[in-house]
Amino acid sequence: MTIVVMAISLAPDARAQDAARPPVGGVISPADAMIFYLARGPERLCGSDCPEWIAAEGVVEWDTYKRLFAFAARLGERKVPVILNVWGESDLKVAMSLGKIIRDRGLDVSAGKTVVAGCVDATEAACIALKRSGKSLDATIDVSSVECDIVCVLILAGGVHRTLPADAKVIIGPTHVRDRLAPNVSEERQKGCRRFTAINTGFT
Repeated sequence: MTIVVMAISLAPDARAQDAARPPVGGVISPADAMIFYLARGPERLCGSDCPEWIAAEGVVEWDTYKRLFAFAARLGERKVPVILNVWGESDLKVAMSLGKIIRDRGLDVSAGKTVVAGCVDATEAACIALKRSGKSLDATIDVSSVECDIVCVLILAGGVHRTLPADAKVIIGPTHVRDRLAPNVSEERQKGCRRFTAINTGFT
């Protein structure tokens, strides 16, 4: 009888785990690492003559550029715009690499939340599985509360054409200087580094 009670008490946890967002990328990448998938909606939803777009959503991690390379390779020569939805503490250097990949591919970039129709009543795990299926998904773009931080700006700078929704907020917050050989960087130097990072994106 005791074993039966234990099994029942553990069942909800197992179901909750099944519904959670599955890991993305390598074993050291967090569950919310950035993913890329193809979405489609009404004509002009993401710009002139644009029935499809690349949805890029999540945290920019050390290996995110590899996933963008692989995704872009599957598209071949197609020029599909990128719609950014970036969150969390992301890697600035990788963000710049993403911008350069986008520039090399000749893609346009904007920001917004891609809302996939098949995810409306699905669990997080089922939604992510759908987004990683490789299919072009029916979706809309929500631009009601777009915030573009420094990571978003660095990626955005790589676009051939760069646009933001009219009500979007650009947030350039503080960044941290991480150097184990020089941990006591002055506040004045940190401000200088932050300003340099914001204006020197490396794009022309």
